[in-house]
Amino acid sequence: MTRGLKPYASVAVLIVAMAACTRGRAGDEPVPRAAERETTSEGAHDDPRALDEWFYGQRSAPASRVPAGARVAALHEARAITTDPGLARLAVASWTNLGPQPIDTSDATYDDPSLGTPVNGFHAVSGRVLALAAKPGAPNTVYAGAAMGGVWKTTDGGAHWSPIGDQLPSLAIGALAVDPAAPQTLYVGTGEPSRSGDSYFGAGLFRSIDGGATFTKIGGARFDKATIYRIRVFGSTRLLVATNRGLYRSTDGGIAWQRVLAPGGTADPYGNFVTDVVIVPKSSGSNVIAAVGWDQGDPNNGLYSSTNGGLTFTKIAPSGYPLQGDLGRTSFAVSASTGGLIYAVIQDATPVGSSSLAGIYKTTTGANGTWTMVADASTFASDPNSALSPAKGLNDYLPGVQAWYNQTIEIDPTDPNDVVVGLEEIYNTADGGATWHTIGRYWNWCSSSAPPNCLLDPDLHPTTHPDQHAFAFAKVGGNPKLFVGNDGGIWSQQGPGFDNDGWVDLNATLSITQAYYASVSSAPNPVIYAGTQDNGDVKYTGSASWPEVKGGDGGDSAVEPANPDHAYAETPFLDMYKTADGGQTWTWIAPGDADPRFVAPFDLDPANKDHLVALGRSVWESTSGISTTSGSWTQLYDMGSPRQGTALAVKGSTIYAGWCGPCNPDTLLSDTPFASGIVSNQGGTWHEAPATGLPNRYVTSITMAPTDPTHIYVTLSGFSRRWIPTAGNGHVFESTDSGATFADISANLPDAPANDTVLYKGKLFVATDVGVFKRTTLGTWASPGAGMPKVSVLDLATVPGGTTLVAATHGRGIWTLPLA
Repeated sequence: MTRGLKPYASVAVLIVAMAACTRGRAGDEPVPRAAERETTSEGAHDDPRALDEWFYGQRSAPASRVPAGARVAALHEARAITTDPGLARLAVASWTNLGPQPIDTSDATYDDPSLGTPVNGFHAVSGRVLALAAKPGAPNTVYAGAAMGGVWKTTDGGAHWSPIGDQLPSLAIGALAVDPAAPQTLYVGTGEPSRSGDSYFGAGLFRSIDGGATFTKIGGARFDKATIYRIRVFGSTRLLVATNRGLYRSTDGGIAWQRVLAPGGTADPYGNFVTDVVIVPKSSGSNVIAAVGWDQGDPNNGLYSSTNGGLTFTKIAPSGYPLQGDLGRTSFAVSASTGGLIYAVIQDATPVGSSSLAGIYKTTTGANGTWTMVADASTFASDPNSALSPAKGLNDYLPGVQAWYNQTIEIDPTDPNDVVVGLEEIYNTADGGATWHTIGRYWNWCSSSAPPNCLLDPDLHPTTHPDQHAFAFAKVGGNPKLFVGNDGGIWSQQGPGFDNDGWVDLNATLSITQAYYASVSSAPNPVIYAGTQDNGDVKYTGSASWPEVKGGDGGDSAVEPANPDHAYAETPFLDMYKTADGGQTWTWIAPGDADPRFVAPFDLDPANKDHLVALGRSVWESTSGISTTSGSWTQLYDMGSPRQGTALAVKGSTIYAGWCGPCNPDTLLSDTPFASGIVSNQGGTWHEAPATGLPNRYVTSITMAPTDPTHIYVTLSGFSRRWIPTAGNGHVFESTDSGATFADISANLPDAPANDTVLYKGKLFVATDVGVFKRTTLGTWASPGAGMPKVSVLDLATVPGGTTLVAATHGRGIWTLPLA
């Protein structure tokens, strides 16, 4: 969900700028067929492939997919790297998490109604939560799984959360399940199933028998290549695990496994996406229902039934159920007290119109009985309490526009007629689907002072963050308590009876923000600006709680070292803005590039606060500093189609720019292979750097030596030829001749995507998808500090005039490390 775009009511723009909503892949999922991938009527920049291509594409290039097992191997290499031997006799420095913990999206200081963060009905938010599980018999104990943020646990109903799974080989959590017969047993499935463009890769299935204190891998390597959608437990020893590679079954607690449903086989991997499975109550575990639902459509999509406990399945087409050809991602809910009752949220894989929701379907006679549609997009939109109601005049699409990305459903364990459905909003029926009410609006926001565009007062009537991914019910004194996880974190509400005004925000101690970039002003009291996925641009001023100062999806950022009020930010596709008052108001200053990347780089010259350079298909320059307008830019160099800029270094008159073109996995289905390189004006004229010795992979950063513009360091994403034959070796390269030739200085650095470097007093630090490393005097790499989980670090900065390293992670917020 994205805020702060202009105009607010133009949700055709909103749909695409929702970075969380861009179809992507995790692990080694098949590449979506180009003909089936979405575009919109708003033009090339409104292609919802964009985040997918930016985040996933750079990690797969020059191939079309990330090799299975590559990141796990890199993680093992990272864990083998020790502290810098030169510091062996000194205390090891520790990383400190600055937050955001949480983000305040409605700080009145930054309430700019056109470009800032107007009060929207939710204040404290964190990052994307994909899975929730409540411990039976302990209503205050809940587990949460975050998108590249790991597993978190609360024992006080969400007032306080602690990370418990930071040693897992992947912090991208897709599924959680607690064994009802052994409540101390927790199952964790890795790999994010939302299929957003920045959905990260999984690394297997894990079990804890001590409430998350320790974890053991189960299932061997078979789940290393899988994204896990759902884990179901029956009688402690029987497990059913729904993945993008099929449905797996174990009857001995996870020792032996069978793949029991994969109708696509090897010929059609799209036909193996099992998006949910459920054991029908009161059938002694014999009746099992599974859904195959590749969200872009496949002949094998549909409803599958088993009468022998999930050992074998038959595809069925019961009366009233949607047509098989239209079925996409599907989620189920059953009631433990009612054997034949099943609800299903079904995505339409071939939508027509402004929603991809096929409907909410219900049967009371089992999967083979008669199904009835009890709600669809128009049902939900007809509720005046919905922010997506056409009566509000805010939106031009209907609920379920992202049903392939955010969908979930649960039945109240105390009342089988009480059902909650999560799409962009949260909907509830108390009468078995006869009537529905919105209990978690998209937002509370006013585009005018009077109806129909003005919703309820946002502070008197709070709501949750939009884009729902997970529900979990607990019982408190015999009454239901609902926990919800979405793109902004976690909320709860005590029943019976749910409404929009009863939510309790549970994000105060969660630090799971997905940052892209961070920029820092000078010591002694540095201010940090960071662009984040789905929660705009945030600002650190000394508190763990960071205000959101600008809406929209964040991207790159810059701030004047000596004046933290003068800063720059962007939303996708180099849509740039400036602020001269610390983020209270923003002005649009985009250069109007022909074809920028989803997150496009720009730099503020460290030697000149008025010198700003931006990179899309072209290199753009402004020398007007904080007075820059959209008309201030000079086009210095057009790299030409299909090139797009990926990395930028600026100091004085010298500029280096990294490019790719074509850049993305789907373009590799054509005859034009991935290509990359570097252009520069070093020497006085723009030219292509020969870059001899630099492998053909995605250039993620370029760093110039402070006093010598011919001396540069370059980082590359992706994985080496160990995994991709044409990828070459190495991730960090050095040139002392302006990019004419490069030497590989990767040495023992893990074979993982490298994302950025910084130089501090001659010492080189590199950010990778498995942590931060420092180059030693021996030319090898060591760990510079302790305490930060092995999360993807996308950006590094140092505090100007200070002794602190700042790291922006994509899932655990912003971290700092003191430097000697």
